Amino acid sequence: IFFESPSNPTIDIIDIQKCADLIHEVNGKCIVDNTFASPALQQPLEFGADLVIESLTKYINGHGDCLGGAVIGSKNKILNIRYYWQETQGQVLSPFNAWLILRGIRTLNLRMARHSSNAMKIAEFLEDNPKVTKVVYPGLKSHPAHELAKKQMKNFSGMIGFELESVEASNRFIDVLKLIKVGVSLGDTTSLIEYTSIMTGIDLASWERKSMNISNTHFRFSVGLEDPEDLISDLDQALKQI
Repeated sequence: IFFESPSNPTIDIIDIQKCADLIHEVNGKCIVDNTFASPALQQPLEFGADLVIESLTKYINGHGDCLGGAVIGSKNKILNIRYYWQETQGQVLSPFNAWLILRGIRTLNLRMARHSSNAMKIAEFLEDNPKVTKVVYPGLKSHPAHELAKKQMKNFSGMIGFELESVEASNRFIDVLKLIKVGVSLGDTTSLIEYTSIMTGIDLASWERKSMNISNTHFRFSVGLEDPEDLISDLDQALKQI
């Protein structure tokens, strides 16, 4: 069984330990995508996961300038994966991409602390704004799994989900942002926002988005390392124009 926590793009929190226990009862394997938390904030192997997947492209590299991925697990499990994907399929990083990722790892803990503190301030701002109808961030007490996030995460990361009151307002909002860049990646030093239904969710039918709790006014915000007051100012001026 494969799942994400926090999930993309709805920022749901899954109980890793409970899922792993249930999966192991039927001799299954629990695989967790940890990209939104990174190993700095969450280590699913400690909660019973068999394998962990990390997008090195995102927070671990952290500078938006390379592609890579990693699978983490016990030696026996990794040897089998390594043989198939590396030795028979040639799935290996280039030396330069590997160097970029090693460079990024050196500041991972520092960056994740800043991503998290920035996101907390922005989530609180959005939650208090009457033009924002919904905010989903694990650090907020309003998040339905806030206590679970506190248990299995060291901090709450830089990913926020929020919704506006209408499609018209959402279209206007995304057009008038100045500092915050529109883009589908995440985990960069630069803040990136996506209007989910017309970007990464554009290939999904409306009923599919609805089943995934992705509304037509949903935004996924990857909060960067900029001054949080600058980011809040940009959000504020954009919200005032809708």
